[in-house]
Amino acid sequence: MALLLRAIVILCVMAVVVWALLPKPLFIIDIREQNIFIKKGKVPAGFIQDCEGTIAAEEIPDLKIKGFATQDGVSLKFSRSTPAQYH
Repeated sequence: MALLLRAIVILCVMAVVVWALLPKPLFIIDIREQNIFIKKGKVPAGFIQDCEGTIAAEEIPDLKIKGFATQDGVSLKFSRSTPAQYH
């Protein structure tokens, strides 16, 4: 019983460590019904303008965009349902 309890505690600690090491997004944007909603963080104004221009020119499906810090700047991750043409 004590061995099982130790194993559970170790697994829980490992899960917390892995979760803490996962990269956190700098910003999260939702595009729903042709509107932009900033859910988290500070989004560069130029990127918002680019999104607005794309929305005005085309019928964009609902999607989520997350921005992650990288050595080269910011990397964007799009929701799985986003067509590749919008990446």
